[in-house]
Amino acid sequence: MKEGELLGRSYSNGEIIFREGEKGEAMYVIQAGKVKITKSTASGDVTIATLESGDIFGEMSLFDRLPRSATATVYGDARILSIDKKKLFASIDKDPTLVFKILETMSKRIRRLNEDFTALKKNRSGILKISFSVEDTCNMILEEARNLIKADNGSVMLLTDDEKSLSIKAAFGTEADSKLKLAVWDGIAGDVIRIGRAELVNNVTMDSRF
Repeated sequence: MKEGELLGRSYSNGEIIFREGEKGEAMYVIQAGKVKITKSTASGDVTIATLESGDIFGEMSLFDRLPRSATATVYGDARILSIDKKKLFASIDKDPTLVFKILETMSKRIRRLNEDFTALKKNRSGILKISFSVEDTCNMILEEARNLIKADNGSVMLLTDDEKSLSIKAAFGTEADSKLKLAVWDGIAGDVIRIGRAELVNNVTMDSRF
């Protein structure tokens, strides 16, 4: 994108960026302010996330080609950059590492979901019915990544509660064993955790850490 295109549009409190069920034609980057993500349920709208400056959203519909899964509403005044599908995919063609930046955002959402899920089980056990699971979310995100980068195999691993090992929550191309645990600092995944950012590996079978 050109430098002049990087300045987002100003939004006022309560403006709706997109609605649940609409076709997705762009993803968004919050440059300033907040955005509330809500989903319709039988008992009314439920807030599932409040995003802040630096967060991206709206990318899921671009990759899975499904309608918007939630509604995005500006919470207070905000400035938001819109990146349409053609520009995004053109940028990915030029710089494939952008894929991993998007996946980083998705992985952070999984972590937040895992934390929320644990809190809900502790605080609302027997009262609140939860309609999603961490495994379902991991499978959904892994499928999006698979379609995006045309991978032959892959997996999603999460830190265990004691943060001493990694467990596989979703996989394709290889046999997924949820009981399999990996030492947290071993291999490529261990380096990613230690460095704190995504890493692009062209051929994992040729990597000594694999």
